[in-house]
Amino acid sequence: MRARSIIADTFRFLLGNRQLVLLWSAVFLALSMVMIFTTRPMLAQFPHFQPGVPPALLLRTLVLNLITMAVMVVLVAAAMRAVLRPEDSAPGKMRLSLDEVRLVGLGLIVTIGCYLAVLIAFAIVMLLAVGLGLLAKPLGVAIGIILGIPVLLAPIYVLTRLSLAGPLTLLRGKIIIGDAWRLSAGAFWPLFRLYLIIGIVTFLLVVVAMLLFTPEVFQLYLHPFDPKRIAALQARSTEAGPSPWLLLNAVVGALTGGVMTALQGGSVALAAQELLAARRLDQEA
Repeated sequence: MRARSIIADTFRFLLGNRQLVLLWSAVFLALSMVMIFTTRPMLAQFPHFQPGVPPALLLRTLVLNLITMAVMVVLVAAAMRAVLRPEDSAPGKMRLSLDEVRLVGLGLIVTIGCYLAVLIAFAIVMLLAVGLGLLAKPLGVAIGIILGIPVLLAPIYVLTRLSLAGPLTLLRGKIIIGDAWRLSAGAFWPLFRLYLIIGIVTFLLVVVAMLLFTPEVFQLYLHPFDPKRIAALQARSTEAGPSPWLLLNAVVGALTGGVMTALQGGSVALAAQELLAARRLDQEA
């Protein structure tokens, strides 16, 4: 597997499925409008909030976050489905089915498993470092650094190797973890380069979009604690009626989200497809 070929295929997938990308962008736009009109009253009241967050605000934020996560799962699954099941007739390849439920379950299993593994590994490293530090402090510090760095880097390796679990789960209709690990054997570096490049491209896409169309938001990222910028952005966000600025912000964000969905979901599905094809060739040889 070569990262360069998958990246080229990913951009061909993006350009060859413009209608799908527009449909996914439309879903992002609908979500953005819901969030704008739901949170605008909240933003308007923000300067008058007393210390402590009102329970109603926490509940509304929680619901919006859950909806956003559900939409992201549906869209990423749609992008993978467009690669793995191009014959699927669902609008935009989007479905609310057991496939999406399985992807959520897979994500929870991998995330919780990695978190617990890192937590246990850190506890062991700390015990070793403290124990050896009692004998010789420099030895304890050295062991903590030598063993701590691999523990920090291990999740990158594990998550990269297991990244094919999503496409395989979608393809086979059941949660797949072990075979994703086996399929990615020997392909860590190509997969890592692929995800790194796609990540850089999507990051630059977001930055360029903000610079060209919503520079106020970009400036706020650069100066997050500037009260004047915060007040100005908040005033524009709470203007009466759907202002042109808010609509432009929503449209640009939606188009960016559609493109990012195609790049991220498409790239991992294409990688899985190529590795599965290589495996079949090996088995037939």
